[in-house]
Amino acid sequence: MGIPDDQIKNAAVASEAVDMDGTAEATDRADDVDTQDGLYLIGGDHCGGLTPELRAGGLFRKIVKFSDPDEFTKFQSPQFLAFQWLINEDERKLCPSDSELEIDQRYVLAVLYYSMFGDLWPKCGRITSAGFTSDCEDDSRRFLSGSDVCEWNGVICNDENHIVRISVSKMTIGGFIPQEVDGLPYLSSVIITRD
Repeated sequence: MGIPDDQIKNAAVASEAVDMDGTAEATDRADDVDTQDGLYLIGGDHCGGLTPELRAGGLFRKIVKFSDPDEFTKFQSPQFLAFQWLINEDERKLCPSDSELEIDQRYVLAVLYYSMFGDLWPKCGRITSAGFTSDCEDDSRRFLSGSDVCEWNGVICNDENHIVRISVSKMTIGGFIPQEVDGLPYLSSVIITRD
């Protein structure tokens, strides 16, 4: 069963970048950003000349296998936020032709991050647009950084770069481990500690 193109477009594009607190922010992106009706998507030559929409659609087709497609239409769902991060903010600027393992693992960990209110983690959360940062010995160890996911704090990978263990501390009340972690076939444990 294929995903209808209008659903892909609705999921791939947001009218504005939306922060975790629900406020919208203006964006200022480099030359490889397409702005259309207040929407922005990264595309450009780094993806073999794919338009931003084709890049987003290609990435959506790769990651939709992990999530209920309806979640991508809910602007504050962890899945929507993770997909928006993947196509608009991730420093890796992945293309649909990039490693499926890298695309899958970055998306799943982003869903985990947003599901567990990662912006409030006491250690190695991302640097938010509001400038909030948590303690982290090295910025490359932060979740949602441009580093390989195997370098992110608390993520352990095997020799083939498959995630085998995730250990995060959280100080927030609430959040959940999303179903998407089931898409990490080598994952043997998720350890959540409360600081």
